[in-house]
Amino acid sequence: MANKNNYPEVRFAGYSEDWDTIVLGDYAEIGDGIHGTPIYTENGGVFFINGNNLVSGEIITNDETKEVTEN
Repeated sequence: MANKNNYPEVRFAGYSEDWDTIVLGDYAEIGDGIHGTPIYTENGGVFFINGNNLVSGEIITNDETKEVTEN
């Protein structure tokens, strides 16, 4: 499924409400995964999403998905 800009839509499994369109770089640091290792925390409140979490156009989190703090 694509939106009006022909970008693929990514959804969290089980989440069906409409999403606002934003520029991801305005809200998150985007890297290539090679430079710098995040500081993982238990119950950090923010999932650290990587390519392993992207499955068939959805963001999938599970017990192995690491967390970081908002900072």
